[in-house]
Amino acid sequence: MRHIELRLNTLKRPKLILEAARNGLAGYDPGRHLPALIGRSLHRSKIGQLDCLLDMEETYNRLRKEKRAEYSPARHIRYLIAIIAEYTNLKKTKDQRPMP
Repeated sequence: MRHIELRLNTLKRPKLILEAARNGLAGYDPGRHLPALIGRSLHRSKIGQLDCLLDMEETYNRLRKEKRAEYSPARHIRYLIAIIAEYTNLKKTKDQRPMP
């Protein structure tokens, strides 16, 4: 979990992209959106899924920075929405576990 937090803490994205992602959180449905975003990686643990989402988001961010034609802002934002939602859910689950 620490490596996920480290990766999230080092994300530097334009405010407009992050604002769009935050605005899209209400419509996020993991049952529908997650398989479309990570495909075969869906069988992984929640942390593995987050790693996969972060890897894909990094790819889209690199395409954005390089101003490549295949960059899709909508797709990039979908990955950020999923990252925010899945991390929030993972953190809630972790916080709700009883202490040993």
